[in-house]
Amino acid sequence: ERMGACIPGCEAVNTVDQDTFEVTLKAKLGFVTARPTLRITVYDKRPPFHLKSSARGKDSDGASTFDLKNLLDLKAVSEDETEVGLRSEVNIVGKLARFGFHIFRDKFKQQNREFTSNLKSRLENNSSAPPESEGKPRCGK
Repeated sequence: ERMGACIPGCEAVNTVDQDTFEVTLKAKLGFVTARPTLRITVYDKRPPFHLKSSARGKDSDGASTFDLKNLLDLKAVSEDETEVGLRSEVNIVGKLARFGFHIFRDKFKQQNREFTSNLKSRLENNSSAPPESEGKPRCGK
């Protein structure tokens, strides 16, 4: 849940169980706004250095589906610096995929860079406590 604050466009994070989360995102791509809800499952973790997850979901209108696989690795470079490695596979099917795969690919790469930067900053500033917002984790903008 604490990572929700690092995810660009995150609107909501709800915990299903200790390894499963429902996340609602918002991404503006030109004149199109995507608002998918994804069920993220963490299936391999070695805190605090390694995490693998998968996500599946649909856009708010149900016309597009998303399937993602993520690998996140952290490495302490020094006492004050952390190397963040993130690899993602993304598959989009439906209306949004027809809109333009290359536009989505570029936007996703941009959001991955922003997530990585947000997470790195959070780790280096020792901001491990989740932000408070009505008892739920606050998400990134």
